[in-house]
Amino acid sequence: MRPTALVALLVLAAAGSAPCQRPAQPAPARPGTQKPARPRRVPGLGGALPTPRRSQPPAPARPVLPPAPQRPAGPGVPPLVPEGPALPGIGPDAPLQAVPANRMIYGLNASWSDSGGVAGWDRDGGARARRLVQLLQGAGAACTRIPVRWSEVEPRRGRYEWAPLDRLVRLLDGTGITPVFSVSGAPSWALDLSPDTLALLGQKALTVQASARLPEQRSHPDLARFAFSLVSRYRSRVKHWEFWQAPDAEGCVQVVRDPAGKAVDARQGADPAAYGEALRVFASAARRADPSARIAVGALARPEGAFLPGLYLAGVRGAFDAVAVRASLPGGGLALAGIDRCREVQVKNGDAGEAIWVTEWGWPAGPGGLTESHQARLVREGLTAFRARPFLALACLDRLNDPGYRLPSPALVDASLRPRPAYSAFRQMALGLPGEPLGAFRRVTLAGGLPLIPEGGVRGRTVTVQVNARDVAGPVVRPGGGFVMDVQLDLASVEPLVSRLREAGARVVRFDPFP
Repeated sequence: MRPTALVALLVLAAAGSAPCQRPAQPAPARPGTQKPARPRRVPGLGGALPTPRRSQPPAPARPVLPPAPQRPAGPGVPPLVPEGPALPGIGPDAPLQAVPANRMIYGLNASWSDSGGVAGWDRDGGARARRLVQLLQGAGAACTRIPVRWSEVEPRRGRYEWAPLDRLVRLLDGTGITPVFSVSGAPSWALDLSPDTLALLGQKALTVQASARLPEQRSHPDLARFAFSLVSRYRSRVKHWEFWQAPDAEGCVQVVRDPAGKAVDARQGADPAAYGEALRVFASAARRADPSARIAVGALARPEGAFLPGLYLAGVRGAFDAVAVRASLPGGGLALAGIDRCREVQVKNGDAGEAIWVTEWGWPAGPGGLTESHQARLVREGLTAFRARPFLALACLDRLNDPGYRLPSPALVDASLRPRPAYSAFRQMALGLPGEPLGAFRRVTLAGGLPLIPEGGVRGRTVTVQVNARDVAGPVVRPGGGFVMDVQLDLASVEPLVSRLREAGARVVRFDPFP
């Protein structure tokens, strides 16, 4: 089953066609819930850790979905007629069900420190962080991504500063929230800081991102040592590890050298082979420390790009268990095509058994951004889309809070940590509360066709449109021959619907996916 989108469609049309009937409307299916793992005591830092579960919960029994009463026919519009199943193997009148949810898709990231890492997260004694944990639990968050900066943990070579990270991990003990560690940020002593290289970065306006580089190859033994120490320390708490952030974009600056080793260019986005080599070093050391560790390619900012295919071409297959993806599109929307493209690349390269992680998704709301109601709707749509993709092992919405809260902000709570509408939307989905926009879809068509006012040609031409829909409200005929429809579609039907109307010569006055 595909995810839903509530769509308002305004098309200029001629009057005088058959009336419209509302199709049978199934009752929304409440998803099954998964009992949390029994906490177990673990040695080391103290506290309890929920035993990780990699399997998905069993599918709930199919609910009986009674048909809704028919809406009185409206004037001048054709009827909607069920045309069979939206999914293969299910009859047109058979009840459908929501896709069982993997609890780990209900992840929610928090900003623990103004630094972007974890340094100084408890300067106030931890009061603010404890409130963040309460909010994470209240939202039903199953996991949270924690940034681990190598430069913060090992600012001087061979001398580790574990205390801030230790305290944060302890804070999450017994909460039922699984930590996902995202490792990045090489320390200065592992980078090339020669005057020529720094001058080149300045010329390319990349000075601010100078630290967003992979460690030099000479420092790979240090990377292996750090990875082994890190994973060994937290192996009883942490099983999910992401290596770097946005290595294909601003998260990793690449310095290009000539055959003599001189830096001649700098650009955003690592060379896949160079990143793959560093990933192999990290993953090998991590698995020596914990054979059950799950390693992911750092969140790709351009999942439809050439970076992931480049990793496979570089022979890095086997070094990672998952590919992490950023799933937000500028201005609102989900990069579902990018997620699916990464999946295609995995399957093509024999990695169908591996997973996709969405470690960043979310959008800013407020003046200059989305409305708060639009943000909340996107949260629902995103989680619904993730449910329909069983290859997604986890997803973390970014983010719960924003320390430097300025509008527009992606945060689900405001500067005073008061929930915004998107927080309620996330909670509703994660906890399976009433009102969740899930349910069955049936294929419907506008029988007799839509009478349209075309851009050119003969007035009164009709076109038959077929979509997978759960509910249709209206159409409401407008003066002058137009009509308005609210159609609850699956997302896969949205683009074909608009394309079909335009191909037929219809003049689409307004098409708003988020009214």
